[in-house]
Amino acid sequence: MADVLVVFGSDSDKAVYEKIMSGLRDRKISAGLRICSAHRTPEALDKIVLETDAKIIVAGAGLSAALPGVIASKTIKPVIGVPVGSNYSGLDALLSIAQMPPGFPVIAAPVDDADTVVNSVEFALQQRFTVKLAGGKFNKLVKEKIDKAAEAAREIGVGFEYIKEVTPDNFKPKQEILVNVVEFGLFSPPKMQESLVLNVPVLQESTSAEALEFLEKSQCSLWVGLNRIDNALIAAAQLLNIHSGSFTEKLLQYRAALRAKAAEADKKESERFG
Repeated sequence: MADVLVVFGSDSDKAVYEKIMSGLRDRKISAGLRICSAHRTPEALDKIVLETDAKIIVAGAGLSAALPGVIASKTIKPVIGVPVGSNYSGLDALLSIAQMPPGFPVIAAPVDDADTVVNSVEFALQQRFTVKLAGGKFNKLVKEKIDKAAEAAREIGVGFEYIKEVTPDNFKPKQEILVNVVEFGLFSPPKMQESLVLNVPVLQESTSAEALEFLEKSQCSLWVGLNRIDNALIAAAQLLNIHSGSFTEKLLQYRAALRAKAAEADKKESERFG
């Protein structure tokens, strides 16, 4: 049984997934690779995702960049998405991975960055963690986003501790997952080795300039989408669940509630418009 399932949609992404597989094997991490497309072979993808015993899924995002998100919709296992820099320097793939809807997180790795993926997978498989959330200066915007995200965390049952900023005294990299809330224009990506840091950018209103800044500053770090602190905490719960299994029921219930809400909206609007 492989601990990691690596899925890419095409063998044209070989330069990226070969580095990931080589890095995992060098670290003695058991991993299997499948080439499966969310568009060309969707039935096969369903079977692969639903039947895998892997603890973590790594998925490549190529031209349409749909694969990581589609996989995340079918599983509560943690999914790390790897943007492939084929077009637009990988910006389109990075945004597609990061900008997932509430309840269905994909952890975004830097474009074409096999090393960050391998390091993160190795650390996640070896450790048992608690969660800390750093919110900088806790201005009004950040506080509102954190309070809203805390509701989702409570529903799933994942606890976390607030800290204003990361210091050697209040963050233990080998014991804790850090959800790092950062404001555009005011941050530099943290470079902490042997740690799991999920960065979340927050902004009241975004423009195309912030998308380019995101691409620039996402290198060598893991990210969740703009203002999606809730998804970062859910991703943290999925990572915790690798070792404990204690969040499985709550994660499934949370997903079921989101699907029920979507079904209700469909029923209401289809009745209005026919």
